[in-house]
Amino acid sequence: MKGKSLAGRAFLALALMIGFYVLALGIIGGLLLIPYAEMAYGERIHLRLAFGCLAGALAIGWAILPRFDSFEPPGPELTPEANPRLFDRLSEVAAKTDQEMPKEVYLVPQVNAFVTSRGGLMGFGSKRVMGLGLPLMQVTDVAEFEAILAHEFGHYHGGDTKLGPWIYKTRAAIGRTLEHLGEDGWLHLPFRWYGNLFMRITQAISRAQEFTADRLAATVIGARPLIDGLKRVHAEGAVFDAYWRNEAIPVLQAGFHAPLAEGFDRFLQAPGVQKAMDNSLNSEMDEREGDPYDSHPPLRERVAAVEDLVDSDSPPAKQPKAIALLGDIRAAEQALVSFMATEGDASSFEPVEWDETIARIYVPQWRRTADH
Repeated sequence: MKGKSLAGRAFLALALMIGFYVLALGIIGGLLLIPYAEMAYGERIHLRLAFGCLAGALAIGWAILPRFDSFEPPGPELTPEANPRLFDRLSEVAAKTDQEMPKEVYLVPQVNAFVTSRGGLMGFGSKRVMGLGLPLMQVTDVAEFEAILAHEFGHYHGGDTKLGPWIYKTRAAIGRTLEHLGEDGWLHLPFRWYGNLFMRITQAISRAQEFTADRLAATVIGARPLIDGLKRVHAEGAVFDAYWRNEAIPVLQAGFHAPLAEGFDRFLQAPGVQKAMDNSLNSEMDEREGDPYDSHPPLRERVAAVEDLVDSDSPPAKQPKAIALLGDIRAAEQALVSFMATEGDASSFEPVEWDETIARIYVPQWRRTADH
């Protein structure tokens, strides 16, 4: 069944890619044929028309030329030597999903995790890459974290990362074509139509991939930790940007480094924040309708799709936070801050505890403001 599903998705992705290039090359040929036909059969040429056709053909041709993507690390790389417990868990989940370990694992500032591939040609001969969110590891327990990992390994299991390059490169070529042609005239219309069709079909493929990866995670780890983990990703993820902008960045801009994960945990305990998370989660579960252009299904549909696998007779056991799997949390946070710093040397930031930030950061700032 899995093989048929993968083969069907691969065939559809390939057909859509070929269809776009056939459309583009056909329009290029038609544009070049117009001035040629005018000269060959009408023995005349309108310079303005010929120039417009040539310019349109060149714009489309340049837009559809394949680009070589350079991989930019999304964060500091995590190593087995510095994080043995984390990599032990990764190995266990990889074995349960019958997958190889990723070649590179990165720490990222997201309440999420992801997998992709780098190098190779259109997904072949590439290396597996995984990103793990520091705040994700703070808000999930080990079982929930393992379920999310299993979901990500499910994308390898389903061949999704091999389909991705075909889809994303074609999507980028369509976007470049529309950008180069602009909104004037009619030439952009067939590409806009095909782009909408391409997005609807490929996003439907993406949603099917999410359901398949969820099913695998619920089977090998458990439906309850998967459901709880997905809810945390949506609820806590909805407020992480507010924490980062309003709490973390002011401390970093002052030249200090407070514990990021611990600060996020404190932030989540605030009554106003808890209410915002509850409202966001309730909206996702009760009100939000799916959109044909969404890459992920609505949360309520993902939960409903695996609820039949919940073991109601076995209450979940108390689990430690997933962040305990990191070898040295402070060192990992320092590496993440240094990676994200666009100016200055983040390694020189002075460590500070959150209880000290008012006296050491905000009071001096308020005094300087008052003096001016």
